[in-house]
Amino acid sequence: MIGRHCLIYFFKCPFAYCIWMLCLNWFGIKSVLHNSCHLHLAQFVDLPICSNVDRLKWSTVWITVLWSLWIARNEAIFFDKVILHSNLLELIQMRSWKWLKAKDLSFQYPYSSWVGSPAVCLNFLDIYSVSEHLSTQGEIL
Repeated sequence: MIGRHCLIYFFKCPFAYCIWMLCLNWFGIKSVLHNSCHLHLAQFVDLPICSNVDRLKWSTVWITVLWSLWIARNEAIFFDKVILHSNLLELIQMRSWKWLKAKDLSFQYPYSSWVGSPAVCLNFLDIYSVSEHLSTQGEIL
């Protein structure tokens, strides 16, 4: 039962889907996404245009979005807090930058570069290829 609720909250609810779309848009990526956890993760980390190290960084962004959605959900439920999409995106940007800096000593980009050009910071070779890959892997179930 818990797994089903998490699936609905993280991947199927309109608020979460909007956050995923905002994050992809932040990277300059246009796509549709799976609403299954395993397929969603595979769609993200199976990018053919980046190295394994950069794939790990990209998966850190994915985990950051999940964690941020979880925290936002708890704040809304337990503290009656209103969560705005734009505020949550800013938290995801800050949190992912901090996690990447802590996890990878070679990640030396200033926060302004991360927010302005995250695809460059993750060494994506071609954003069009990323969008193409995600679109061919994604489907709305």
